[in-house]
Formats: sequence, structure tokens, C-alpha cells
Amino acid sequence: MITPQEIEEKVFKKSVRGFNCDEVYDFLDRIKVDYESLMRENEALRERVKMYNEQLDKYTNIEDTLKETLITAQTAAEDTTSAANKKARIIVEEAEFRGKQRIDEANGRVIEIRKEYDNLLSEFKIFKNKFTALLEGELRNIDEMCSNIDTTLISKYEWRSAMESYDEEESMHDDGFEVEDDVHPTSAMEIEIKEEEKDSPESIFNI
Repeated sequence: MITPQEIEEKVFKKSVRGFNCDEVYDFLDRIKVDYESLMRENEALRERVKMYNEQLDKYTNIEDTLKETLITAQTAAEDTTSAANKKARIIVEEAEFRGKQRIDEANGRVIEIRKEYDNLLSEFKIFKNKFTALLEGELRNIDEMCSNIDTTLISKYEWRSAMESYDEEESMHDDGFEVEDDVHPTSAMEIEIKEEEKDSPESIFNI
């Protein structure tokens, strides 16, 4: 099982078209916090289940004790004299009543404990599914973001290549034409490109 320390110390290899390091490590930090919270909740659930199991064992022992007491009382009643039979029957009846009452209480408590355990288990599964869906959604967002960045970079490189070809063709005709005011035909386009480069993914990621 992955520990929060392993998430914190995880190192990713860098590549030309890799993810943004800051975003990846920020995301890992969020995962670490949520994972630690999940582990604490899971540990708390385990402690509660342990406590309920201990209570269940306690009530089971009580039930066994009551059964043994009842059997002992019945055996003793059979060995008594006829003069004590009436009193023995009263004692047995009272013991049976108390025993049944306590057994019913113990059984009712066991049912409640089982219900609480099932509810806790259901809540844990719901939380796990929501957390898994959250992680998958974040990963899809990262993939979409990287895909958009790649598309923008490719378009910019194609445009720059076209402009370089255009400049080469213009330079071949410079000897036969006169350009007014020393303004290059592509100056307006180059200015527009420079303006676009300010907000381009390359300038953002320092490519």
C-alpha cells in the first residue's frame, strides 16, 4: 500500500513534452493530504469495528454464562426434594425470565452493532468511489491541458516555417524592387507574431 511519504518523495523524469512540474507536484500534495485523511478515517473505522467486536464477544460470553446458569438451575431443581420443588420452579422461572430478557437485549445490541458496521462500510465505499472519480477527473483535465498546449506549439512552428519561406522568397526579389521607407513587407506580420508570442505556451513554459 502506498504511503503519504512515498507520494511526497516521488520523483518524475522530465521530458521535452512532459507535464508541468509545479502542477504535478501541487496535485501530488493534494493527493497526499487527502490520502492521509483517508488513512486516518480508515484507522478510526478499524478502531470502531474492533470496539464493536469486543462488545459482541462480551455479550456472547454473557449469553453463554446465562445458558450455563440456566442449565445449572434446572439440574439443581431436579435434585431437590419434593418439598423444595415449588420454590425451585419459582427460582427457575425467574432465572429464565431474567436470562431471556438479557439475551434479548444482547441480541438487539448485536443487531444494532451489525447495522452500524454495515453503514460505516457503505460510507467508506461511497467515499472511496468519490475520491477515485475525483482523481480520474483531475488526470483527464491534465491530459486535455497538455493536448491543447501541444496543438498550440505545433501551429506556431508551422506558421513560423511559412514566414521563413516567405522571407526567403522576398529576399530573392529585393534587387529588382524598391521598398518605400525601408519597411519590410513582413514587418506587420512579424509584429503580430511577436504580440502572439507574449501569450504563447513557449513564453509561459520558457521553451
